[in-house]
Amino acid sequence: AQDAVSCDQTNYHCDGGYVTHTLNYGRDQGFIREECFPYTGTNTTCPAELNECRKNKEQYMLMNYCIVQGPNAIKAEIMKNGPVVSPMAPYTDFLTYQDGTYFPSEGAFKFNGQQAVKIVGWEQSAQGTNWIIENTWGKEWGIDGYAKVVSGHSELGLDYFGIAPRAIPMPFHQWKKELAAYKKYEKSVKVEEEGDGEEIEIDE
Repeated sequence: AQDAVSCDQTNYHCDGGYVTHTLNYGRDQGFIREECFPYTGTNTTCPAELNECRKNKEQYMLMNYCIVQGPNAIKAEIMKNGPVVSPMAPYTDFLTYQDGTYFPSEGAFKFNGQQAVKIVGWEQSAQGTNWIIENTWGKEWGIDGYAKVVSGHSELGLDYFGIAPRAIPMPFHQWKKELAAYKKYEKSVKVEEEGDGEEIEIDE
């Protein structure tokens, strides 16, 4: 994750950015293993030696991603394929969350923008469903970097949708060949219109 923070020049490092830009970075460059560039959550300089790590070790190359909408679809995706990324509306008291089940307290105000968090699961309580999320603010925050967040409240927005990436471990040189072959194929694909046989070329 640290390489996406420090090395993705299409986002704003520790000042925020767009999830889709990060996903595009994973498609074009791949996410390196934690051992090559441990996560610090700070805006450190992108080290030149990462190129050697990319050559010598497998990295996680993003194949594609999909959007799952609604709590039931999010749960089904987690059960089948693992965690999803979801945007959450951050409130001031979320900064100081330590334990328990989170819901904005009276008097807390909402920051502009959204915070991308990883939904790793959920639990059922007498009050309803609580999402279990992993944040990006380090292990000193929350419950060793995690939190339980109340589901079913539009103020937070976690229930609306999740982004489900598909990544596989692959050496970088192999991925470049796969990507080049796919783009070549994509350009050559033609769709035959049903009925009149007219061919339509698909632009990249």
